Amino acid sequence: MDRTKVMTLSDKVGGLFRLSVLLQKRVQELVGGAPKLVETRELNPINIALLEIEADAIELVDLSEDELKQLQVESQMASDEAELLEALRSRMTRNMASADNSSSAGGGGYDAGGGGGGGGGGDEDDE
Repeated sequence: MDRTKVMTLSDKVGGLFRLSVLLQKRVQELVGGAPKLVETRELNPINIALLEIEADAIELVDLSEDELKQLQVESQMASDEAELLEALRSRMTRNMASADNSSSAGGGGYDAGGGGGGGGGGDEDDE
């Protein structure tokens, strides 16, 4: 895309920063599977987003303070959840690896039976 077109689009949305924010958000949506809002054979999500801006199919919406705070809270919750899931995945991977190592070390580490031989309890001493 040529510089003139980028500058025209940045003027349309209120500046280069706003254009980059809008592009970043829309590209994330497209990569995540959102449908195209314009008819195009274009496959590059950045170019699709630029075409959508040019066609007035998307815009950057300014949020109120309350909406912004709510989004920040939701974003933090999502980050916390992602960290917890990563920690759980890591722990499960370590546990699976250690289980594989202990089972291949020879003994198996688990005895489902009662051990080897040795009678039942204290009944033999009662006589």
